[in-house]
Amino acid sequence: MKENFTEYFKILLDTPVKFVNRDYTANTIRVMHKPIFTLDHNNDFNDIRFSVAYMGIMDCSPEVMDSFYEAYRKLLSLLHDPMFEINFRLEAGDIFSFNNRRVLHGRKEYDTNSGNRHLQGYYIDRDEIVGRLNYLNRINP
Repeated sequence: MKENFTEYFKILLDTPVKFVNRDYTANTIRVMHKPIFTLDHNNDFNDIRFSVAYMGIMDCSPEVMDSFYEAYRKLLSLLHDPMFEINFRLEAGDIFSFNNRRVLHGRKEYDTNSGNRHLQGYYIDRDEIVGRLNYLNRINP
């Protein structure tokens, strides 16, 4: 998107989106305003925030809102383009690990009559991994 739809990318990079997480277990609501795309200090891709479930109501001027939703619809069309999908099936005992902020992911529908299904999630802080790698690189140059 950055190379082929530059204007849309810039809009999604510059427009803060309201994300709302209602954590019923902690009886709290977390709100964050961040753009969908962010870049790092080298102006390279850092992460993507995309969640229909957590996206709140846009809080911006009508001019910005029209541009944002045009860019957002373009992003959605690309996300649903089979050309950009990688599909595979996990088997019992498989582990699939990825950076939740850099890889968009989802699950396909499945037949509930096909047997038991168990999906276990685990989250680890990215800074913990980077910090550990930096430490190991210093002691093992």
